Amino acid sequence: MPSDTESATLGAELPTASPARARAIAERARILDDDLLRADALDRAGTVAISIGDFEAALADLEAEATTGERTGDDSVRGRAVLGLLELARVRGDLAEARDQANRLEGLLAKHGHAPRDVYRVALATADTFIELGDVQAAFAAIDRAEQAAKTTDERNRARATHAWAVHLLRWDSVAAEQEIDRVRTNHYAWTIAAELAFARKDAAAAVEAMAEVMKTSTAVVDRLRAARARGLAGDVDAALQDVAAIIGDPTTDARKLIARAHILHDAGRHADVIETLRQFDVADYFGVSAAEIAEGVLVECDANIALPVLDYYCVKPKLVETGHPRSPLHARWLVKRIHSPRTKRSRTEDWYEDAVNFLTEANARPLAIAQLRLELARDKEAYVRLRKIYALEARRVFEAAGRAPEVAELAAILAEIDSGPTPVTIPVDAGPPPPPPPPREAGADPWGP
Repeated sequence: MPSDTESATLGAELPTASPARARAIAERARILDDDLLRADALDRAGTVAISIGDFEAALADLEAEATTGERTGDDSVRGRAVLGLLELARVRGDLAEARDQANRLEGLLAKHGHAPRDVYRVALATADTFIELGDVQAAFAAIDRAEQAAKTTDERNRARATHAWAVHLLRWDSVAAEQEIDRVRTNHYAWTIAAELAFARKDAAAAVEAMAEVMKTSTAVVDRLRAARARGLAGDVDAALQDVAAIIGDPTTDARKLIARAHILHDAGRHADVIETLRQFDVADYFGVSAAEIAEGVLVECDANIALPVLDYYCVKPKLVETGHPRSPLHARWLVKRIHSPRTKRSRTEDWYEDAVNFLTEANARPLAIAQLRLELARDKEAYVRLRKIYALEARRVFEAAGRAPEVAELAAILAEIDSGPTPVTIPVDAGPPPPPPPPREAGADPWGP
């Protein structure tokens, strides 16, 4: 039987325990035959291990927690452990693993009759994961499910804020995302999304306003870094950089600080400083920073090199492009930046444009975003003429519907130039008299012979 006094003492340590100490507590709980304490300790160990980038140890901790829940018949423990494993897959950017864990969670939900409270929590977690990993269909399906399972106004608003973020990130539709987030700015998460949308459109006033609301209830490092970025976007760049430098933490925090510093410098147009900042760390040194955060850092470095440009630079592929969904909108973002990279291969740009357009079309992205890519290729006089014309016609239709007169006029000029351009013709050449006919074959000769 467990010692209630010792178990209580050990349990009181868990909120601040290191992974090593949490594992020691889990082992002691095993000896005390206290399964609940053991599960809590393993959960603490796994959660902290994720945050510091010790992913293999986190995997072992959380699987052990799930096993404890299964052995004792406690599905709440199993569910918590599998949610932790789903979070691990999100941070690592592992789509295949995320799908496996989502299926495990679905099995647990089915076992307990799909209780709305459980469905809401699972759906929201899977939505957050699939948004980052670029699985458009799975992400929006999970969001819809979370909205249907929501029972309170706060839950509905959280789900709708998640939908706004997905619309921005996966469908490249910041206009629709902003309209949606404006209706649900009632919680920390919604204001965080409002800030990210403001960063995307370089709206300093909106970013400062959103982060002021966030910081009323948060002291988290990621929020302090966002607040510094908002300050930098508003023009106080040196003070923003000082705010970042003043944050003290573990190696994961230091890695996040570098990415935040790069964003602030990029917003200020200090491209050489962006490159110098991000060259301080190799991707392997990002510890517990998520694959999606690292991808943003890689793409900011790409933007900086394009802006300079550094002629020997080739836009690096974020790891998440390979480990996330193969046709994700993030993949399309990278392809577009790759096209503009100084060392890009001209022979491949048409393929990259086509891939990016196809990925965004599959994602049901904003038509104007797709039309803009088609316009870019139509402008390229070195591209295949037939493809230029197809893209110009498709882009013009979208811009006409949107009332975008400048783009319509530009595309009309491009089409006129294509139609009036030289047409390949066959040049006649005097090839001389035709060759003599072959001699007749003898009866019975091999018809396939020489």
